[in-house]
Amino acid sequence: MAAPGTTWLQPARHQDSGIFVDYLTWLAQTGVRDAPPGAFEFEFLGPDFDWGNRARLAVRTIGGVRRVVGVGIVTERFTTSGLVSRIEYGAADAEAESALIEWGISVARARSARVVDIWRGRGRAGGVEAHGFTVIRPFWRMDLPPQTPAVAGTPVAGYQLFARIQDVISQAEWVRAYNRSFVDHWQHAVLQQSQWDRKTASRRHLAEATLIAFDRRGEAGALVVCSIDHELANRPGERRTGPIGFVDVVGTAPEHRRRGLARWLLGEALVRLRAAGARTISLYVDGASANRAYELYRQSGFSVAFEYEVWERSLA
Repeated sequence: MAAPGTTWLQPARHQDSGIFVDYLTWLAQTGVRDAPPGAFEFEFLGPDFDWGNRARLAVRTIGGVRRVVGVGIVTERFTTSGLVSRIEYGAADAEAESALIEWGISVARARSARVVDIWRGRGRAGGVEAHGFTVIRPFWRMDLPPQTPAVAGTPVAGYQLFARIQDVISQAEWVRAYNRSFVDHWQHAVLQQSQWDRKTASRRHLAEATLIAFDRRGEAGALVVCSIDHELANRPGERRTGPIGFVDVVGTAPEHRRRGLARWLLGEALVRLRAAGARTISLYVDGASANRAYELYRQSGFSVAFEYEVWERSLA
């Protein structure tokens, strides 16, 4: 048994999910995360999550009572350049933080991850650097506030637009269009059919604002995927006015870029999101994107509302 005042880690259980939600909410309130946990996190942290191997409670005896002083989760993505692990944690102090980071690194090593990442709000990195991490890029949440109108884009000659609600495009074609559009993006993870099916089955998915454009040859040139959350704005730590719409994906196949497709589809999606009741509309974008996608979003009325620093450590 650990001595009083010493931090130790114990495997978490599904019954501990409320503790994790509380810590994730606290991270949003203190500027470490951009938002409190939403429906995605509640689904992710369900009974099927590998709690015993992927989640830990940092515990310490204080005044003769065992208290939780931190939580940690390790997730992973199979990208085209190798396995990427990600540590998310909340800790009451530096000792708990250090223990959780080192545990996360050990899990990533055991999984043969190529790199391990930690995302923290700008200026909220704590002791991350001391564990061998360096900042590799910014990642932004950009918001379109309620007072900024959504403006439809101009159709591009030679292309036809379809909405998923029309149910005329196969699920497999949506998946192919996504993977072709993001093949050259940072940390691209090949979308699997099962992942797309789960996403589109979610009650947050907005089929009427999920759009795809085909050229005359029947080749998909670009797509946008949207959702809407009617509950997130009511949670502690959330500052946006709801309902909150999300532009989850804006992608253009390499050979169809620089033709105005993304601007057209984005504008149409924003109009449809507003028609569905979204007041604030948010999206996430790589602040170091080689194609400078954020410029299109700025021109469409979005502005940076939150900046993550992506910290990374190589394990190769």
